[in-house]
Amino acid sequence: MNTVLRCATAVALCLLPVSVFAAKKPTPLSEADAAALQGKTAAVTLHDTPTFVAMTAGKAGFGLFGVAAMAKAGNDFVKDNDIRDPSVLLRDRLGALLHEVHGLDVRPVDTVETKEKKPAALAALHGDADVVLSVRTLGWSYAYYPTDWSHYWIGYGAAVDLIDAKTGKPLSHIDCGADTRKSAIKPSLEEMRANGGQLTKDVLESLGWLCVRLVAKEAFRIPDDRLPAIPEAYVDPLMRLQPAGAPSATPQAPAGGAAATPGATADPAAAPAPQPAAEPAPQPTTEPAVGASGDTRR
Repeated sequence: MNTVLRCATAVALCLLPVSVFAAKKPTPLSEADAAALQGKTAAVTLHDTPTFVAMTAGKAGFGLFGVAAMAKAGNDFVKDNDIRDPSVLLRDRLGALLHEVHGLDVRPVDTVETKEKKPAALAALHGDADVVLSVRTLGWSYAYYPTDWSHYWIGYGAAVDLIDAKTGKPLSHIDCGADTRKSAIKPSLEEMRANGGQLTKDVLESLGWLCVRLVAKEAFRIPDDRLPAIPEAYVDPLMRLQPAGAPSATPQAPAGGAAATPGATADPAAAPAPQPAAEPAPQPTTEPAVGASGDTRR
């Protein structure tokens, strides 16, 4: 693998969620801080949406030019198909849970985006609130499997903070990463893009729901019986691609203790984003050959 391609791959992978994020150790809300939220006011930050990385085998072989092409293709895909950043779901649902369970008065989301990430800086922007809820996307993407260029996985990662607006102290922090890499059902590029990217939209929403449940349980002390059920349409959208008559996937609870929705075939997994994994497998430097079906990969 040449130096340029290694550099390009590293840049691209740094934009992908889950295994490539150097996560802080999750900090759960303490019992005392949770009790003190009753009747307090929360500001809700609005963060910009990062690049959606559309990592295809064809573009990975073009070094830094390929990275730029993947970023443009991903952003165009999101814009052209009106694909929602899952942080919107996390922000809305987590704010509602903090209100319902802990009595926090959650304000509407800010109308102006901020590029600030540090708790003290976010607190300084909201001096008229008691706490600040910050939900920001760390990365979102689809990517091919290194050993199977014809099929793809979808991933999402987010950072969630609850901050004391008076002191700038983080009351709670967690990084959640969720993806479909281990799913037995692996969509093709065409399947993810079909019908206005509907499958991709639904999978991202599904990953967002997994993170909602994980963050609520592990960071915000929301009891199991108050965790929201994942809507049926988002339990596992990839199951739509399963051939008729094929056995269902085995239900699997997300790591970190957030139980799966009853009856879910939860192949996608959600967990606090781990420390960086070992160096990823080398990416292909040439376009894959045309398959028997005449399909080429972009």
